[in-house]
Amino acid sequence: MKSRIALLAAAAALTASFSAQAQFAKPEDAIKYRQSALSVMGTHTGRLGAMVAGRVPFDAKVAQDNAAVIATVAALPWGGFGAGHRRR
Repeated sequence: MKSRIALLAAAAALTASFSAQAQFAKPEDAIKYRQSALSVMGTHTGRLGAMVAGRVPFDAKVAQDNAAVIATVAALPWGGFGAGHRRR
């Protein structure tokens, strides 16, 4: 159930990301947005990595759910890159 909620939240965020660039009042806002999206991706990638490394038992459903979240969230950070948004 939690993975479905996360997936729905990620899908909603993906829809919002297309207009996200216009929503950043300051470059710091865009940076926080990108970092948040990348943090979510890192969390789910870490869960998959733990299965691959054998630190946790492999569960196909959990792996599929984590991969789906990564695939959805992967498009989000790019909305935070644009004119005036430099890397730090």
